[in-house]
Amino acid sequence: MTSKRLRFLNATGIELAGILDLPDEGAPRAMAVMTHCFTCHKNYKINRTIGRELCSAGIGLLRIDLCGLGESGGRFAETNFTTGVADIMAACDAVISEGLPAPGLLIGHSLGGTMSLVAAGKVPSCRAVATINAPFDPGHLRHHFDAQMETIMGEGSAEVSIGGQDYAITRQFIEDIQSHDMVAVLEGLERGLLILHAPDDRVVPMGNASRIFQTARHPKSFVVLDRADHLLSGDGDAAYAGRIIATWVQHYLESAHEL
Repeated sequence: MTSKRLRFLNATGIELAGILDLPDEGAPRAMAVMTHCFTCHKNYKINRTIGRELCSAGIGLLRIDLCGLGESGGRFAETNFTTGVADIMAACDAVISEGLPAPGLLIGHSLGGTMSLVAAGKVPSCRAVATINAPFDPGHLRHHFDAQMETIMGEGSAEVSIGGQDYAITRQFIEDIQSHDMVAVLEGLERGLLILHAPDDRVVPMGNASRIFQTARHPKSFVVLDRADHLLSGDGDAAYAGRIIATWVQHYLESAHEL
């Protein structure tokens, strides 16, 4: 796998950062875009490892930092779920601008998975979506902010500690995560869907995956990541997920070439 940094602009002109993972030999026969979990970034082990597994199968990956996180520009306090979806769409355009195949696969971890489900219907080249430990609804995040909710809604924002770091959570963020109709999104997805979830996930309970699977229409597949945690931090867990995704998506990439 060969990796290189990529800079591109989102819909509001803010510069975002990404890393292109490409196969060592030959041009990629397909491309994917991967979105990280809430308040995470593109360099988490799960993202890097899945990039390596996809490249081994001849599929390139652009893993991105959403606006206000990692190496991307912008202020986190001015972002929300909707801007994250727009950033994924901008990343797909950036892949095409690099002269690479238009992304046929969107991958998202945790909230990035929920964003990818919404973005898929807005990206014409997307044939398949894979979610990893994703919440059914972005409103799942509300429980992180319960103690500060009165301040957020009354004063417009509050500092919330997440993973040992403080983030400004705003009223507009709360209102946005509550505004998305995921039932409508999933019922109208019309893409191949792969749901991967760990039964022992203590951040996003397994019931979220069940709701996604029950709501979405076929084609859909569900793989249990036995004994894994939310970040797939155990030895081999992320690689296992990456190999499953790389194998599963072949059918959809082949179907796209026949169109």
